[in-house]
Amino acid sequence: MYFGTETQVALQRRTEELYDWLYTTAGCCHPGRFCGTDNLQLLGWQAIEAALRRDKVFGFRLLPAAERAPISGRLEALGYRLDTWNVFYADALDALTPSRAFVEEILPSDLDEHVLAPGDSNERVSEIQKFMAENSIAPFSSRMLMGDLGPSATPYIRDSAGRIVACAHAYLPHNRHSAHEKTAWVGLVAVAEQQRGRRLGGRINARAICLAIQALGADAIYELVASDNAPSQRMIESCGLQFRSDLFCGIATTGEQRFTK
Repeated sequence: MYFGTETQVALQRRTEELYDWLYTTAGCCHPGRFCGTDNLQLLGWQAIEAALRRDKVFGFRLLPAAERAPISGRLEALGYRLDTWNVFYADALDALTPSRAFVEEILPSDLDEHVLAPGDSNERVSEIQKFMAENSIAPFSSRMLMGDLGPSATPYIRDSAGRIVACAHAYLPHNRHSAHEKTAWVGLVAVAEQQRGRRLGGRINARAICLAIQALGADAIYELVASDNAPSQRMIESCGLQFRSDLFCGIATTGEQRFTK
């Protein structure tokens, strides 16, 4: 099941159709909502330009910071701009201890924590997708969130009225050809406005990190944050991740706004 704008839905369908290609082709990676690369030399610009002509968007993950300017320049010549996010990264052991401390804190009595399971209803997944979209996050497809296509984990929190008030997601974007094969991405973190100030963002983020390491077998974690989003940066750092100035992630796009926040 898909959710979002017409463009978002079309891209979700496309990445499911190309899922095997993304996980078997050297240089490819799966940014979740569209095609991507974590190694320009292995994939090559011919494949990137073909994907851009088809999808009008393309992702770049965990690339050396020195490649940012040349990539941006080439994209500009093609009529695209490069939106980038800061990379925060940690080895599994460095992230697990502070994250486990977070999730071992007693949850307020009016809240319950859950993890999306493969047998859950479409309505439940749709509720999570809608919550993400309401918080300016372009959602993943239901099969991605539920782990039907590959290992993933989607923790979420409900309040006493049964409403979702926080969520996050973890999965393994990189294929067997990549140096980052066992590196998990954690993101899609959202907290309902009326629940902010209760440390739920840090808790649900920490839960996703723990699931990535303990359930998905990740040996490292990374997250992406806009350079002007100081609160999210502090939250991620509280879970043991550190800013990596030597790496960058980005999206090639032509839209007036960022593809996601």
